[in-house]
Amino acid sequence: MAGHADLARRLVAAGAPVDANAYGKDGGSALSYALFYAKPYMGDVLTPVYPDNLRTAASLGRDLDRFVTGDGELRPAAREGLGFYAPVFFPTWDRTLTRQEVLNEALSWGARNNQCGSIEALVELGANVNTNPFRGTPLLWACYSDKVEAAKCLLDLGADPDLRHDFGGEGHGVQAVAMHLAAQHSALRCLDLLLDRGADPSFTDAAYNATPLEWAVECGASDSAELLRRRT
Repeated sequence: MAGHADLARRLVAAGAPVDANAYGKDGGSALSYALFYAKPYMGDVLTPVYPDNLRTAASLGRDLDRFVTGDGELRPAAREGLGFYAPVFFPTWDRTLTRQEVLNEALSWGARNNQCGSIEALVELGANVNTNPFRGTPLLWACYSDKVEAAKCLLDLGADPDLRHDFGGEGHGVQAVAMHLAAQHSALRCLDLLLDRGADPSFTDAAYNATPLEWAVECGASDSAELLRRRT
């Protein structure tokens, strides 16, 4: 999850199993943790891919067609290994594993890992660009990780830059907008993009009643604060 590719490569070479499941969660592999935290390059190290499902394929920018039937239904493999959905300090998610939920979650993971091809393919299948499948919209996750290409793709497909949603661990982002996360994490390219697309920098969250600028100041993101002061 920290993205230490060389260390992971050494561990795999020494025999560490890539299909080990943390905390007994089906699909809770090292690769799943890496992709949850927007580090798709770890897919080149943690091989063979596990779990091999729609969400992982979307995160790595790989072929999604093999998970979908000719009439658009999801094959069983699309849902394999979805017992893991977040680290243990996140709230519990009462999953339904419906087609829509699986598509929406895959879109969120594809967005944070900057996979524009996956984003377009999933939206064509019916994924909702403004959904919050679990603790964050696709745009919030893209901005968290400063994946500006994915953020642009989502906005082009109709994502609302001012949509409020809960994000991250419990109590972290309560009714926050994408600009809050971009400001906190010094996602300067996404901040510029959001402002260019008309996002409102005066929106406040529901936990601290704070604007994106105030989030930046509180979190020590001086570069974000400087950008917001200059542009607003």
